[in-house]
Amino acid sequence: METNKTFSWYPGHMAKALREIKELINKVDVIYLILDSRAPISSLNPVILDVIKDKPVLYLYNKSTLADLTSLKKIIKEENYLIIDALQKKNIRNIPKKTNEMLADLLEKKRNQGFLNYPIKAMILGIPNVGKSTLVNALANRKSASTDYKPGHTRKLSWIKISGNINLLDTPGLLWPKIEDVHTKYHLSLTGSIKEELLNKEELFNYGYNYLMKHYPNYLEFYKVPYETKEVFINSLMEYRGISKEEVYILFLNDVRDGLFGGICFDL
Repeated sequence: METNKTFSWYPGHMAKALREIKELINKVDVIYLILDSRAPISSLNPVILDVIKDKPVLYLYNKSTLADLTSLKKIIKEENYLIIDALQKKNIRNIPKKTNEMLADLLEKKRNQGFLNYPIKAMILGIPNVGKSTLVNALANRKSASTDYKPGHTRKLSWIKISGNINLLDTPGLLWPKIEDVHTKYHLSLTGSIKEELLNKEELFNYGYNYLMKHYPNYLEFYKVPYETKEVFINSLMEYRGISKEEVYILFLNDVRDGLFGGICFDL
């Protein structure tokens, strides 16, 4: 397994979006930082942390129905956070409420200045395919942002009204220029945040199989074939399903991303 390569994928639209975000960051009141509940550490872009600096941040752990919530809650350290699932619209209504609570002092100051219904300006940030557009749609209760399974779908900044006093700036998903940690690279691919064709399928399969065997071995019972070793698992699936080794890799990786086994956390 190749574990020492620095992974780099930084399309031009991401660099442009980052420049625009830096220009607009001082004009917003709060940051919605959306993370993948299956990879709460790996999906945190260090470049974004550098950009937001001292802005109030509401951490939104999305795709919670696919996550190992017990492990997730042990990892979370932030005071201001919500565990959500934008696709299932789980806990979405609490976002405006939590935002107003976080900015209570600012809103009181604005009221004293004569702004009785001050429009809060929020910016949503996160890596590709973490569910930002789906969350925007859920918050706005309409199809305001287009969605797509493939990472890198949203490519421009746009303002959207999401509640009575909150306007949200939607942004493209941002990766950092070089992903040096091998585990982060695999976790982001296994959760669909980087394009799968950029990594070797066999290498990614090996990592995913070994990870499940270490942390969630019972999940492999899903396939109803022997799985005590990688070779036994592959050969058994090839025979049972009548598919090639390459198709075993694709099947397994898609099943991991779709959460067919049960809740998972890749940052254990």
